[in-house]
Amino acid sequence: MAKQQKSFGYYFRNMPLEKAWEGDFNLLAKQGMPAEWVEALETVCRMDMSSALEICEFFSQGDDLVDAIYGEYRVYGKDDVFFFPLVDDASVPKDTEKVCARVGELRSKGSWWDSKEHACLVASLHSEHIMLRPEESVYLAVVHDVGKKYTAATKAKDELCFPEHATVSAFIAGHWLRNRRKKEAIPEKKQFSISDKEMVAIIYAHMFPKEVEDYRNKFWSELLAFLGGKSLVTSHTMDQIHVFSFCNKDAADFDEEKMCSFHEHLKKGGHLIYEHSYS
Repeated sequence: MAKQQKSFGYYFRNMPLEKAWEGDFNLLAKQGMPAEWVEALETVCRMDMSSALEICEFFSQGDDLVDAIYGEYRVYGKDDVFFFPLVDDASVPKDTEKVCARVGELRSKGSWWDSKEHACLVASLHSEHIMLRPEESVYLAVVHDVGKKYTAATKAKDELCFPEHATVSAFIAGHWLRNRRKKEAIPEKKQFSISDKEMVAIIYAHMFPKEVEDYRNKFWSELLAFLGGKSLVTSHTMDQIHVFSFCNKDAADFDEEKMCSFHEHLKKGGHLIYEHSYS
């Protein structure tokens, strides 16, 4: 039996924040990532993703990296639909069938919705806090999960998981933010008020509050060094990670009584994304 190829997220395991920020393709190649994947990832990272709406649309679109990773699992006759491979994890129940889903779908225990809806929800929830300007909340909301597009794997029956997606998102976002800042068409007043490194740190660590016990103490030294030893900036960024994680909700967090609020957030978030993409 042929050995199953390692998942895309495998090559980002234990990647420090500084390395995710640097976005070094040679590092991935040295770790054994297939050359076709590295080349396709470079193409993704070179894209001009200045607009939040562009990123939202990008979620559900196929591209060369999607084809390189999932091509052998494609459902023929259907655009960008795949049988997603089993996660690199011995805990997958025996005889689990691969989940069939479209790129950008977030499937969990038989229910599903797409990444664009998730971005709308997070944009609305995060905009209710005063941690960042609305355009920054919107950009974080749409870019923080872009890594899910390339790390989707079958976890159980009708359930996908996205191992290392936060690190992959941070790696890609670092490139896109640098591309954005260099773009002359974006006036200075439209540039983000927080640094690109702070944005990437929030994306990189947005799952820590839910997954890492005592994450503040464990992550403090790494974040402090990454942000140049600036304690106040580090403390503020840690607070932003906490708030953003709190706002990082999905449909399952809303019971029947709260579904009206859920749909209101989707509508508001959609308006915010459109407004701050073209204002």
